[in-house]
Amino acid sequence: MERDYYEDVENPEEDDFLKVGKEQLKRVEHLVYVTLKYTRTVDVLINVLLRMIEAYDALINAFLMIQGVDNNDLSKIPVLEKVKKIEEKNDDPQVKENMGIYVLIRKIVKSKNIEKHHEYRRPVALTTIVQEQEVKVDIDLVTYYYAVLMSFYKLVETFNKTKE
Repeated sequence: MERDYYEDVENPEEDDFLKVGKEQLKRVEHLVYVTLKYTRTVDVLINVLLRMIEAYDALINAFLMIQGVDNNDLSKIPVLEKVKKIEEKNDDPQVKENMGIYVLIRKIVKSKNIEKHHEYRRPVALTTIVQEQEVKVDIDLVTYYYAVLMSFYKLVETFNKTKE
């Protein structure tokens, strides 16, 4: 699941991470609006969450580079520290919501007690326990998460353009 985006490019820059994020968003969009519509399985829900994590990883790296973090230091910073750095430098509620969703979906995917409900039907869902609370993920929730993730991509892209 953990992926090193430095494998894709020799000297990554913000634009490289933005491109990776955009490609992952295309995959998420297809999974949400096409694959999930026809298969309606928990495995596809998990794949959507994994692709969202990959998109967030790339966008977070791009955002940190825009804010002046050196790309050599980026690979050494743990994920939660990256999230904390972004939240410290940005008061925007949109950024805080995205970081919360990112951390939550990472915990959902890593949880060991995922239960499947209503597979092959519209109300397909997975439930799991995260921090002693039951979390339910269904088609409507991943569609919402995708919309929030797209807004985060546009925000990072805007920051990148204003930096230039």
